[in-house]
Order: sequence, then C-alpha cells, then structure tokens
Amino acid sequence: SLSAKVLAVMDWVPQRLLGLTFAVLSSFSQLCGDWLVFLKQGLSSSVDDLSSLAQNALNVSQATASQNKAALNVLLNRSIIVWLLIVLLFYIGSLF
Repeated sequence: SLSAKVLAVMDWVPQRLLGLTFAVLSSFSQLCGDWLVFLKQGLSSSVDDLSSLAQNALNVSQATASQNKAALNVLLNRSIIVWLLIVLLFYIGSLF
C-alpha cells in the first residue's frame, strides 16, 4: 500500500545512518562490507537487516543475542552520543 511505501522511504535514511554508526563504533573494517550491502538493498530491507548488523557489531550469534541486551544498550547509547555530538558540531558551526 501507499502508506507502507511512504514509511519505507522515511525509514531508509535513519536505518542506514544507524548502521553506519554501528560500523564506526565497532570494527569498521569488518562491518564495512556488511554496511555497504545494507546500503544497497534499497527500500526492501527491514529492521531484521539492521538487527543483523547490530549483532555483527556486537560479535554475537542469533542464539546469544537475547542474552546480550546490556551490550546492545551500550552500543545504542554510544550511537546516541555520537549523533548528539554531530548535531552539536553543526550547531556550533552555524554560529560562525
């Protein structure tokens, strides 16, 4: 439906940026290829693909992913801090 397509378009950029953040915060050289595949998937990709990228960033398997909620929280908190710093840098840059 149209609403599903609009939602997919709106989700595309944030998902790719969060995936890039996961790659930068973990081992970029190991996740760069996975992120590029994720980037090229288009609108058909889902949250499962982002979840898989997060699991690769944490170096956990599907079976142990539910047991590593603390590690996922750390990764998400670091991602939030990175994006807050980026917004802060843009704000400081706009002052000059």
